[in-house]
Amino acid sequence: MRPVIEFLLIGVLITTSAVANEVERATPPDITHYCTTELSVADSGLYYTATVGLNRRGQVLGWGYLGEGVEVFLWNRKHGYKFIDELAHELEIPVKAAALNDRGQVVSTQPIEPAGAFLRAVIWQQGKGLKFLEPAPEDDSSVAVDINNRGEVVGVSGPYPNESALGERSVIWDRHARVTVIPEFPDSTGSRPYAMNDAGQVIGVNNTPGGGRGYIWDRKSGLRAIDGLTSGGVGFPSSINDHGDVVGGGSFYNYGSHAIFWSEETGTVDLGDLPGSIESSYASDINNHRQIVGYATGQGGSAAVIWDSQFQIYNLNELLIRDKPDDQYLYMLGAAKITDAGWITASGFDTRDRQYRSFLLTPARRSLTDSYQYSCGK
Repeated sequence: MRPVIEFLLIGVLITTSAVANEVERATPPDITHYCTTELSVADSGLYYTATVGLNRRGQVLGWGYLGEGVEVFLWNRKHGYKFIDELAHELEIPVKAAALNDRGQVVSTQPIEPAGAFLRAVIWQQGKGLKFLEPAPEDDSSVAVDINNRGEVVGVSGPYPNESALGERSVIWDRHARVTVIPEFPDSTGSRPYAMNDAGQVIGVNNTPGGGRGYIWDRKSGLRAIDGLTSGGVGFPSSINDHGDVVGGGSFYNYGSHAIFWSEETGTVDLGDLPGSIESSYASDINNHRQIVGYATGQGGSAAVIWDSQFQIYNLNELLIRDKPDDQYLYMLGAAKITDAGWITASGFDTRDRQYRSFLLTPARRSLTDSYQYSCGK
């Protein structure tokens, strides 16, 4: 199932702050029950969709297949799909869409002339069109990975095409599109970032002869290794919140790997997996309350999961409100993004047709008279 794997291998709602340690930890929303809203493929005309971003305004960023091309869209519950025509492209281009921030800015990657031989990272914003982000000196292509609320973009600069990743460099563009190359470990043969927070902290992996090595970098503290995130350990980092808390894990195919949490204070924490599983889990995103989403793989396959701030794991399928007939058949395979308000994007299917679908999960309302009763709707 290519779409499922592609989704699961694909950073977090963030509040505006100057430095990570100035972000206050407000009381987190409860791990509760969730209402489901499908991003209906029928409404879009696409025959497959994947979501890659979610912001505090309730906008979901995603992409989908339409004919021989790829469409990029923003979606919300009120207006449904809005296609971003400037970001539509052919199937051959490997990057569909990357991320969005709370201002509605979207980062993606586009081919440039001649004949699409090179790539350029771009920022798109409603009414402002595309802003191209040039690669670092001596490189020919740039690829966008993430954007924060300050308008800074992190990505890759290097040769293209480049399946070996040799010579790739992690870079950051400031609000004025000026590029800075992020330093690498001495034995690195290439570098790739995965996410960035509002404080400008970047997480990623340096490729070395001995395998990948996780890193965290910012302009003040420089480059540091993330213990436990190496090819011989857990895998790669996926998300960082505004406190500098990092989550990640092994690849989809690496059964036996666990989701992890890392911070300066705690070091690496093994998040474990669901009871009765085959010991495989992955953390895809973390919010500022240390609530984490991802998936765990058991004997019956993948299941979307959420960890609370105390690292207790829950199967999201057991927390869905199923008060409509069609809700009885929904199954969530994996969760990708979580906001500070507890909104979650997830992938899954209807067990009657097993067609891949994208969903938005929102916390249900708890009854004022019965703490065990939850409801959806207006």
